[in-house]
Amino acid sequence: MRIQLIGTKDDPVFQELREKILKAIHDLGINAVLDEISNLEEMENLPIAVYPALLINQKPIASGHPLSYNKIKQVILEAVIEEAAKSKTSNPKVLVLRTRRCRKSDIIIRFLEQEKIPHEVKYLGDDSEAQELAQKYKILASPGIIVNKQLLNPYQLL
Repeated sequence: MRIQLIGTKDDPVFQELREKILKAIHDLGINAVLDEISNLEEMENLPIAVYPALLINQKPIASGHPLSYNKIKQVILEAVIEEAAKSKTSNPKVLVLRTRRCRKSDIIIRFLEQEKIPHEVKYLGDDSEAQELAQKYKILASPGIIVNKQLLNPYQLL
C-alpha cells in the first residue's frame, strides 16, 4: 500500500497528519510505507491544489485540513480491504469471524456488501474452523477480520 503525505514538513498540519498516519499504520498492523513529498517540483506534478494532502494508492483522500485519527484509520482500512478484493492471491479475500447479534460485525458486513467487496462470514459459535482461526489469530472478541491472512482489529477503527 502506498500512502503519500504531500506538503511542507514545517507545516504543523503536515506534522499532525504524519503522526496520526504513522500511529494508524502501527495500530492496524499493516504493511504500508508513508512517502513524504515536500519537493516543490514533485508537488506541482500531483493533482492537488491545497496542501497538506493525503493520498492512498494515488487516490486523494484529503487536502488542506487535518483528519481525525479515527478517520485516517478508517480510510487506511478501506484501502486495505479494497486491495484485498482486487488481489488474486486468496479466496475469499476478506473473512469476518463473528458471533450472532454483534452490531459491529453488522456494520462491517454492511460496508463490505455496499462496496461489493467479496467476503465470507463465519460464526464463532457454530463453526469449528472459525473457532480454530480465532485461536490461531488470538481473536478474543467479535468481530475478527482477516484480510489475506492478516488480522485487522476493528475495535481500533469503530
